[in-house]
Amino acid sequence: MNKKVILALGMMCSATIALNVGYAAPMTDYSQGKVSIDLTIANSNDVKVNTSTDGFGSFDTSYDGKNSVLDLGLTIGLGKFGIQYRDFAPKTKTTYIDEYLSNANYEAKFKEFNVLYKLNNYSAAFIGYHQAKGSVQLDYGDPVISNPTFSSDTKNTMQIGLIGKTPLAKDLDLFGIVAFGGDLSNYEIGLAQRISKDMDFNIGYREKHADNLNFYDSVSDSTFRHDVKVSGWNYGLTFRFDTK
Repeated sequence: MNKKVILALGMMCSATIALNVGYAAPMTDYSQGKVSIDLTIANSNDVKVNTSTDGFGSFDTSYDGKNSVLDLGLTIGLGKFGIQYRDFAPKTKTTYIDEYLSNANYEAKFKEFNVLYKLNNYSAAFIGYHQAKGSVQLDYGDPVISNPTFSSDTKNTMQIGLIGKTPLAKDLDLFGIVAFGGDLSNYEIGLAQRISKDMDFNIGYREKHADNLNFYDSVSDSTFRHDVKVSGWNYGLTFRFDTK
C-alpha cells in the first residue's frame, strides 16, 4: 500500500512539469461549461470485512466480488473550480462464513460530492463529502428459513484529496487519485487512453477503506461494526462535453 501512495504522489508532482499535450481522463480542466461523464465497470472487486462486537471480539471475512458493477462519475467545470459526483457500489458473490452464519453476500455503497480546484493542467485538489454504507445478507440455504439482511447506518465523512496525471505517450496518460478522511482512505492508479477528441478508455486499480460502519441487530438488541476494504481492477469510458 505504501508503494502505491508514493507512486501516486510522485505522479502528481511530475504532473507539474509535464509537456503540454492532449489531456486524457481524469478531468482537471474546469473551464466554464466543461463536463465529463465517467462510466466504470468494477471487475470482481474483492471485499474484506473486519466485524467487531462489544464483548465478543472480532473476526475477518473475505468476499469475492461480482463482475459488471457499473459506477458513475460526473464532473462539471465552473471556471477555476469544478463540482463532482461519484458513486461506487461493489457487490460480492455468496461466500461461506462458518457453520453458524452459513453463507452471506456483501454490498457496500459509496458516494462522493466534491469541489475541485485546478492546480495546473495536470493536477487538482479537492475537498468533499463522502458517504459510506454496508449491508450483509445471510443465506442459510433453507427455503423455510428467511434470510435476514443487516444494513449499517450511513457514515458521513469529509474528505480531502489530490488528482494527478502525466503523459506516457501521445494520447496516453498515467493518473493517480488519493483521498483521506475520518475512517476513510482511497487510492487509485490507472491509464487513460484517448480514443477520440471527446472520449477516453480508462483502466485502473482502486483500493478503498471505510471503517467503523455501525450496524444494529434488532433480534439480539446488539450492535456491531464493520471495517471494510474494497480492492480490484476497473475499466470504463470517459465522455467529455463542452456546453458553453
